[in-house]
Amino acid sequence: MGNIMKKVVVFVCLFVNGYLSFSQAKEGVINYQVEATQMDTVVVNAQPNLVGSSLDIYFSEEKSRIDFKMNEMMKVSVILDRLSNNGIRLFDGVIGKFYITGLADEMGMVPQKTENEDIQLVEGTKMILGFECKKAIVKSNGVTSVYWYTDKLKFDFSGHEIVNSNLPGFPLEFTTLSKGMQMVFTAINYSAEIENEEVIFSTAIPAGFQEIPEAVKGKL
Repeated sequence: MGNIMKKVVVFVCLFVNGYLSFSQAKEGVINYQVEATQMDTVVVNAQPNLVGSSLDIYFSEEKSRIDFKMNEMMKVSVILDRLSNNGIRLFDGVIGKFYITGLADEMGMVPQKTENEDIQLVEGTKMILGFECKKAIVKSNGVTSVYWYTDKLKFDFSGHEIVNSNLPGFPLEFTTLSKGMQMVFTAINYSAEIENEEVIFSTAIPAGFQEIPEAVKGKL
């Protein structure tokens, strides 16, 4: 998959893992479209690799699932069941179908806020999915991100640190610029109901998947 795909997967996991425990909203799904722009010629083929990509976040009181599709090259899923404390990551792509299992508590952890992180709440609003969103600019470790967040969606992050713990709402759009590649995630759908919950939140190993071998880990 190369370094570009690895950076994308890491960024998505860092962003969404903090939102895997919801209380006031009992269940739902948020779908994001993903756009990538190559800002620097140092990063080769970044934009074509991400055309047609999407991010879906499913959540209930005790369970969550993240699906990140990188066009037709790979789909990465992270499924956590906090009731049983089981978790699984699935990689389905051109190099094969693989899984990693573990404890939900460990697979849902993210790094703490860094000391050199700078968060600026900026004037201005825009509407996304009918919600009024406000703007925040975050700079951390050489990466600049722009969030459009709403305070109308109330979630309890109960013990799971988000990347930007001072962000006063839930992001419905976020942009990150790192090492020549800009990615924009925009929410295009929000539903308070989930169809086929048993299938969506299952941590069972799907048919056709094999445990990820050491030789493959470096390619993901």
